[in-house]
Amino acid sequence: LFGALRFLVATLCLSPWLFSSSSLESMFGSMKVGGCYGAAYMAMFLAMGLGTSAAKTSFFGSLQAVVCAGITCVVARQFKIGTLAAAALAVAGVGILEFAGGGTLELAPGDLICSLVPLCFGAGWFIL
Repeated sequence: LFGALRFLVATLCLSPWLFSSSSLESMFGSMKVGGCYGAAYMAMFLAMGLGTSAAKTSFFGSLQAVVCAGITCVVARQFKIGTLAAAALAVAGVGILEFAGGGTLELAPGDLICSLVPLCFGAGWFIL
């Protein structure tokens, strides 16, 4: 409920700028990005409500680097090892930060829902 209220307040506060957009294409692009990010945050809220730890949710969120790299490679029809290496290093770094202090890797019911987080964030970044 708290998450939904936060997004409702943010939507109401920022909506005047949506309608003062420079073009319809820009307005719809902004709505697509906002929809992707909103879906990612909703998935986070649901996953954490179903028992996924904050550390694991953060790790899942870092996987957006891999999703962005993957989408870019598919769209460009070109695979660059440097892009993959950078994404892998980013994820490894977050994994070390989140799980080195004793974070648990036990499966929780919210983990499947949490796997939507990097997909939605990555798609939003790609659209942006």
